[in-house]
Amino acid sequence: MSPSFSCEGWNSINAKYRRDSSDDLGRLGMTCYFRHLQEIFKLANIQVTRENRKEIDRVLHEIVGVGYKDCPSAWRGLKNRLKDERFKLELVAELKARVAKPQASSKFVR
Repeated sequence: MSPSFSCEGWNSINAKYRRDSSDDLGRLGMTCYFRHLQEIFKLANIQVTRENRKEIDRVLHEIVGVGYKDCPSAWRGLKNRLKDERFKLELVAELKARVAKPQASSKFVR
């Protein structure tokens, strides 16, 4: 008899990863494909936060032309295209243009 896996088992594994992960994406409960895009986010000077992760996710879905929340298709589309250096540069430029930057707080009180 083969072992059966329940959703509860997978949910506890995913929760453990999010709790125990030492990287920011794990602590934020990021969509799974974000961990593969760290180089892109760094080049675009984007810090993934709780406040902007959905916005970034929506932009990436739009770029590859898949419906929002269809993460497997979004990652599949990105993964294939990321092999092309020109696409990487265009993706970085698009993310810079479309993802709002966090508001910098003023160091001076008026």
